[in-house]
Amino acid sequence: MIKFIIGIAISTVFIWLSIQGIEYEGLLNGMKNVRCIFLFPAVFITLCVSVLRSVRWEMILSPIEKISQKKLYPITCVGFMAITLIPLRIGELMRPYLISIKSQIPMSSALATIFLERVLDIFVILLILALSVLNSNLPDWLIKSGYSFFITFIILGFFLFFTYYKKDSSLDFLKFLFNKLPQRISIRIEGFFQNFYEGFGIPIAEAMRAGCPVVSTNVSSIPEVAGKSALLVDEIKVDKFIDKIKYIENIENRENIVQQGFLQSNEFSWDKCYQETVDFYLQMYQRKFK
Repeated sequence: MIKFIIGIAISTVFIWLSIQGIEYEGLLNGMKNVRCIFLFPAVFITLCVSVLRSVRWEMILSPIEKISQKKLYPITCVGFMAITLIPLRIGELMRPYLISIKSQIPMSSALATIFLERVLDIFVILLILALSVLNSNLPDWLIKSGYSFFITFIILGFFLFFTYYKKDSSLDFLKFLFNKLPQRISIRIEGFFQNFYEGFGIPIAEAMRAGCPVVSTNVSSIPEVAGKSALLVDEIKVDKFIDKIKYIENIENRENIVQQGFLQSNEFSWDKCYQETVDFYLQMYQRKFK
């Protein structure tokens, strides 16, 4: 009951903020011409869209964990509300954060499902764009621009899938492609793609929090995440990894790495991320309105 009352109070505050500055006389005059017959289908379609989004998310999450719509649908609604209220689409973090609390799904995996949703949305938008171009009398330059954008995205999509499933082969291909360039430039390009493959290193922090000793590469943001609490190799070679793994076969060494990992993982908690994000917006607000 208390949560219900708090929810009503928060909704009331945001509704009050949303109607500030509205010319009520003009609003009332406009509403006189409104055909209310279309209001009910519009509300029904909006509800159907939110349900379909929740069902789609359930399907994406199902390989990780089965979650009922009773739990998932409220999280979906709160997440899209946050996207609307918080600028720069920071609200996209709300759904992964909530689902990581309400289930056993790690935050990084939940974030990956949101990324997949956006990729699917882009494909749908491109399909609509293609159909619109084919069935509209648009200027030639606009049609050519649409085709160019569509083809570019398809090529980029194939490249992403190839790099995901054939990481080593794609790196070898890129090295072959850029080995004719000056060494200084080719090294920078290779480092860029290494960063692209490795990402931020959230799984490393999660492994530490789970009590796993971490052996990883000394590239991208991984040294920042791992700190001195993981065993890092400078070269991606099998024998280098074997040496590190042999080191943690010793029980004392392994326990030492695990304990350091527990301490290091606390530096990357989502509660801390949330608090620092809120503090940042409060600072920007105070600078603007003080």
